[in-house]
Amino acid sequence: MKVCVVEDQFGFILDHRIMKGEQDKDVAVEMVRKSKELYPGLTSMSFDKGFYSKVDKDGQNNHSRIEALEVRAHLPVKGRRNKAAQERESKEAFVVARKQHPAVESAINALESHGFDRCPDKGTPNFERYAAMAISASNIHHLGAIIMAREIKVLRRKRKSA
Repeated sequence: MKVCVVEDQFGFILDHRIMKGEQDKDVAVEMVRKSKELYPGLTSMSFDKGFYSKVDKDGQNNHSRIEALEVRAHLPVKGRRNKAAQERESKEAFVVARKQHPAVESAINALESHGFDRCPDKGTPNFERYAAMAISASNIHHLGAIIMAREIKVLRRKRKSA
């Protein structure tokens, strides 16, 4: 089962959604809406190509729906880009946001390497609980790494001054 995660600029996973039979493009707008409710200061989000959707009969796609929520969407186009998409994707803000995207992939990989690749509990409710625990454990692990790095920095300063 696929899990969609929202990560902040500091590397903490803020929200997740278990996608039962859903694709990335189906959950993009809802994840932004939920994240905007939880974190009103949210101004931009970066996505991979899987979240892109074509223009529907209403003349909108995921990019325009997300922008309507007052969140800057850094959403690359699938396939060959037209001139407008190429111009939009070459802007500095877009490039900077896209360079942050590998951090999200790294967070997903960290979840898998810390045991989330296999769920020993059977059933959907148990999987949902296991996913939430794995994400909480990942955030605690990340917080511990930050604290340890600070302590090491203080120790190095003390050694240097002594």
